[in-house]
Amino acid sequence: MYKEIALDPHCMAEFHYYALLKSAFGFENGRYVIAPTKDWVREAYKSVKASNISPNKQKSVTNFLNKVQRDKSNTLIFLPRDRTNLTIQNGYTNWAEWVSTQQFFRPFSAVVSENTRTSSINYEQIIDGNESWVIPPTLWIDKSVRDIMAVVEPLFHVGKDLIIADPYFKLPGNTLLKALLENAKLSGVSKVTIVTSMECSNLLGVFEREYKTLLNEKIKIHYVRVPNGFIHDRYVFTDKAAIKAGQGFVVAPEKGLQSDHLSISLCGLEEYKDTRTRIEQYQQQKPESCQLLG
Repeated sequence: MYKEIALDPHCMAEFHYYALLKSAFGFENGRYVIAPTKDWVREAYKSVKASNISPNKQKSVTNFLNKVQRDKSNTLIFLPRDRTNLTIQNGYTNWAEWVSTQQFFRPFSAVVSENTRTSSINYEQIIDGNESWVIPPTLWIDKSVRDIMAVVEPLFHVGKDLIIADPYFKLPGNTLLKALLENAKLSGVSKVTIVTSMECSNLLGVFEREYKTLLNEKIKIHYVRVPNGFIHDRYVFTDKAAIKAGQGFVVAPEKGLQSDHLSISLCGLEEYKDTRTRIEQYQQQKPESCQLLG
């Protein structure tokens, strides 16, 4: 449900795009501006200063841009690790060239620009509900590896540490976990934590037999067993994204029932922080509950 959005910095010369950036991006909105922050801000700043918007509005935008550039933990604009590597490899001349290279490497969910020469959407199309922009309140998907991964995979691009918090998440024979770990290896995720209430006899043996060959030496797997009732809902977290599913992230065959589907939604920031903090505190208080698998 998270979208990588390429927003043309020259759009900041129009005040409604500044309002859009402040209101429609970030953790709880499911969208991030993907760009090298310093270069993006520099281009945006020049465009704002050369624009026809009023001096007071110019000051609002430029103050905001300065704040974004100073804040290393800004929650709107950042560059995933793999895109950072490509940017370093190819250099950065201007946004238009940069976005073309990045789009070829991995397509953005949407490119937003007023430049008609780019394959993009503009403000009017966003307001009209362009499909590439809209994030529905919930996603109603099949309990298949393909459909679940289509929702989870974008989280890998906007975070480093992956947490699967699901009281009924099993290690043995878990085809979804295999897909998650294979994807994590390719995306640059460095740590995967599984938080579950399920017991697993011969935990290390199961891991060695079913999952170890899927990983590289850079990924650490932590298995945390929590008491029944410790977690109610089921989550997938990274440091910059969180989704939840009422029935859990589990693969199951169709039975012709309403429960054949998973309802997945974004997780609010307060709920995310509380749940993650409780997991971390439990690991500190009960270190014996956490086992390093690989």
